Amino acid sequence: MRVEGETSTYQKIKRGVRQGCNLSPDLFSPYSEFIMRNIEGLRGIHVGGHIINNLRYADDIVLIAENTKDLQRLLDIVREESQKRGLELNSKKTEIMVVSRKETPPNINMTPNSNNETSLNI
Repeated sequence: MRVEGETSTYQKIKRGVRQGCNLSPDLFSPYSEFIMRNIEGLRGIHVGGHIINNLRYADDIVLIAENTKDLQRLLDIVREESQKRGLELNSKKTEIMVVSRKETPPNINMTPNSNNETSLNI
């Protein structure tokens, strides 16, 4: 930092911007883009001749897959790439929604955390 021509000593930044800061979306967007590029081309659903495996708005991400194996793969990649950049998924804010024509929805068990301590069941 430089104040009135004087340069301070180096300080390691341990935290990001405050909640609601105007810079937050501008700083998060490049991180999100780098993370999500790693799932481009992976399986998702077909819509209008395109494969869609994610939807994003601000810091919310929806992963879309036709089966649990593909969904877990997408989740694993997003988690690993996030960790490389100092971010982590919040399993308490993570939800699963199944869209199925079957009368009985499938049993789903996803693990959003690398420590496998928290599983999401539906």
